[in-house]
Amino acid sequence: MLLILPYLNKNGYRKIQKIDQLIKLKQTGTPTQLSQKIECSERTVYKYIKFLREEMNAPIKFNPNKISYTFTEERELGLMTFKLKKQRK
Repeated sequence: MLLILPYLNKNGYRKIQKIDQLIKLKQTGTPTQLSQKIECSERTVYKYIKFLREEMNAPIKFNPNKISYTFTEERELGLMTFKLKKQRK
């Protein structure tokens, strides 16, 4: 299943992809650390996690032993990967 999220802007979509990647690697850290890794507020991290759980049915839990969010079962979220052009400064 391939899901495109039309109501997320490119930046938000890219952050969701990064969260997915970090969860698979079990390297999110705490919500505060994750907010620093994806450059957003901690509150926004909670919103993205809620979105993944509720809208994409992602089985996500925080694992205090690994100090990371983890998937409780193997599952492909079906996020479409796309390349973004680098912005010129």
